[in-house]
Amino acid sequence: MVKSLLATMAVVAPLTTALVAYDLVGKTEPAYEALSREEIQNIKPRNVWPRIPTAVEIYMLQDIVNDSGLTPDSTIQRVYFEIAQFYLYNTMAYDNAELDTRSIGESFRVNHQKRRGVCIDFASAAAALVSDEGFPPLVLFMAGNAGRHAVFLYRSEYGYGCFGNTPSLPIHRTIEDLVRSLGDFNRFNVVNLDDNYPNKEWIHGNVDLQDLNDAGYIRIGSRK
Repeated sequence: MVKSLLATMAVVAPLTTALVAYDLVGKTEPAYEALSREEIQNIKPRNVWPRIPTAVEIYMLQDIVNDSGLTPDSTIQRVYFEIAQFYLYNTMAYDNAELDTRSIGESFRVNHQKRRGVCIDFASAAAALVSDEGFPPLVLFMAGNAGRHAVFLYRSEYGYGCFGNTPSLPIHRTIEDLVRSLGDFNRFNVVNLDDNYPNKEWIHGNVDLQDLNDAGYIRIGSRK
């Protein structure tokens, strides 16, 4: 088990998994609030860097993964930023069954039980895991020739980075650089989950986070 976990974390470049478009049939007018370009540029950088867990942390994470009785809140308390992506690698599987239907982005409570999901589920799970460390719950949505995709966005002192099913180290000087590194996308938006779901419903409630795609997109290269 430990060897397989180490082998997974040996890959420090963004994963090259295929990105699949999800169906957005039946959408209405935008009802969700996205950050402006200026607000994205003003995201406060943190002195953080994701890393490979130590041997002690690997055994700790293995206990967390195997503890079916652990509550979502207890998991959030035990998993911290440096090892959050490692937790995602080893607890969540991509739900290919949702490719045949409209994907539903569910709360962390639901995904903690299912341990399966699509990109928005990975993104919101990452946001939940680091929510007690002061990281704003920012989800970066992208669209373009590669389809649609979502990741948890953060900013370190070194640049923008992301957690999710296609993580990227925080080495990107601009948000556009990060978006381009993740695939053939030409527009994006960033949504703060707390701004759109009161009382942490995105962690504990029954929500459909795919609705956040209604928020307006920013085209790469535009000034707005």
